[in-house]
Amino acid sequence: DGANDGKTIPLVPSQRASVSTMISLPKNLSLNVAATYTGSSFVGGDVSNDGEKLADYTVVDLLARYVPAGVAGLEFFAGVDNVFDEQYASLAYYGAVMEGDFTNPTYVNGYYPAPGISYKGGISYKFR
Repeated sequence: DGANDGKTIPLVPSQRASVSTMISLPKNLSLNVAATYTGSSFVGGDVSNDGEKLADYTVVDLLARYVPAGVAGLEFFAGVDNVFDEQYASLAYYGAVMEGDFTNPTYVNGYYPAPGISYKGGISYKFR
């Protein structure tokens, strides 16, 4: 109800879709490829939906795993997140920036950029 009845909730994307596949390779190796599309959304605090939107984006991640034969529970992994180094912000807020005597605020969007391409790797062991 009220002035914002029927408006879109800020920071909630209009669409989101993910697809992934796991490819089994020889020598106890596997490769997981995942892609996630996130649609645009209004920035936090924009309950009236008057401002600009956060842009939509797609991120692709890769993860390779090696499970050595004969060692139950042991796994090695290495991965790359955001393979194509997509530059995007999944979070932003509309707010005041106070300057000088704090009587005349300027309203701006404050963006929180997502990390670019990143790498990970490790070893895991499940005790049984």
